[in-house]
This record gives sequence, structure tokens and C-alpha cells, in this order.
Amino acid sequence: MEYDGYNPQSSGVAIDSVGNLYGTTYFGGHYDFGIVFRLAQNGDGRWKETILHSFKDHPGALPVSGVIFDGNGTLYGSTSGDGNVTFGSVFQIVP
Repeated sequence: MEYDGYNPQSSGVAIDSVGNLYGTTYFGGHYDFGIVFRLAQNGDGRWKETILHSFKDHPGALPVSGVIFDGNGTLYGSTSGDGNVTFGSVFQIVP
């Protein structure tokens, strides 16, 4: 079961070539260490959320940045870490 994210820390979202929105939340997800999400518009104009990644405490946790795309459509962002075992990381996700 996936859990919704909450408390976004970044200042924006990334938009792909078809208008989907991508972002992060600081908390939530399966382990409550944050998520990477995609919002895609349905044919009726409503938005559907998909959780692309649910962070766990190792190797990264608590994303503090939004995400950016490279030229191949891969998403990158960073986490702050849990402050006990991990102290931040850069992550890569292929949506």
C-alpha cells in the first residue's frame, strides 16, 4: 500500500513535454521519509497522482529539493538525510 506525501519543501515543480508535473514532498510515502510524485491530467481535466518513489532512511531520506530533468528525461533531486545515519544524497529516477 502506498501512502500519499505531504509537506512539500521545494519551491516548484518540473513539467515534462506532455504537461505532467513532477515534485517531491518532505514527508509521507510508505516509510514517511518523503516521495517523488507525478501529476497527470485526465481527459476530464482532473489530476491523477502517481507516486514514483517512496524514500526510506538509507541511502537518502526527506527530499528538500524539487526535481529537474536531464536531456533524456531522467529526474534528479536531493535529500537532506535523516540526520542520524544519512546526511543527504542526490537521487536519480527514470519516470
